[in-house]
Amino acid sequence: MVRHGKGLAEDETDPRSRTLHALMVERLEPTVRYVSIEGPVQIADAAEGEAEAMARRYLPPEAADAYLAQAANFPPEVTIRLTPEHWISADLGSL
Repeated sequence: MVRHGKGLAEDETDPRSRTLHALMVERLEPTVRYVSIEGPVQIADAAEGEAEAMARRYLPPEAADAYLAQAANFPPEVTIRLTPEHWISADLGSL
């Protein structure tokens, strides 16, 4: 799940917005590893409390509190959910 400002979202009612998207995550140390996923996305208004739930899940408590205090001033956000249809991953550490 990726969150970003609502003004950057594509129009869900536009049939062209149903396109495939890709996301890649890589790690360079101690060895190079990556995963890439591809699939359709759904874009929706962020649900009430979603930002807090994500902040508390991924940040230490003091960092989550600081982030949420700052996030209170952010413009409305959307949530983008990618449904993986294709995966590829590699561990290049043995090369």
